[in-house]
Amino acid sequence: MGELPLYKVLMTTPKGSRSIVIAREKENGNLQFISVLVDEWKMGLKDCFGSHDISKKEFNKLVARLPSSYADADLNECKEIIKRGILIAETLDLRIPRELREFKHILGDLDKVEVTGSLYKCFECGKGDLSEDVVEQIKEVTLQDIAAGVCGSEGETMLYSVCDKCGEKEEEEEEE
Repeated sequence: MGELPLYKVLMTTPKGSRSIVIAREKENGNLQFISVLVDEWKMGLKDCFGSHDISKKEFNKLVARLPSSYADADLNECKEIIKRGILIAETLDLRIPRELREFKHILGDLDKVEVTGSLYKCFECGKGDLSEDVVEQIKEVTLQDIAAGVCGSEGETMLYSVCDKCGEKEEEEEEE
């Protein structure tokens, strides 16, 4: 089965926890969509839901109620974030939402999405790799926060790790 035509690809703009919505148009004129929540800096893929058959009118009403932090997005970038989120959750041995299996086909082929470099990326630029030591620290803190039941709350341990390039840029700015 080929991929249905894209109708809408949206992603929240703040880095960290990303919400992604991908909708495709079916032959009957209705849509199917998937909505995914990915914690890029700690837990990976956290939540997923969708619909196999929703009218454009109902979907557009749903989109109109979304916060202004949603913006049009690139499908390939969204797929990479989702795949990295799955890898993070699997690495931490966290539960992958069962709804992902049900709606994953809407994303398109994730097998062709190449995720390279460190498991977690720079908190500043979102692209730069972090050292293996830093990645291990993030994993350890995340598992501690999960065990304490504080992930996603004010009691969560906040981490801020940057790649070498962003770290050098911050040092230069401090010197000025």
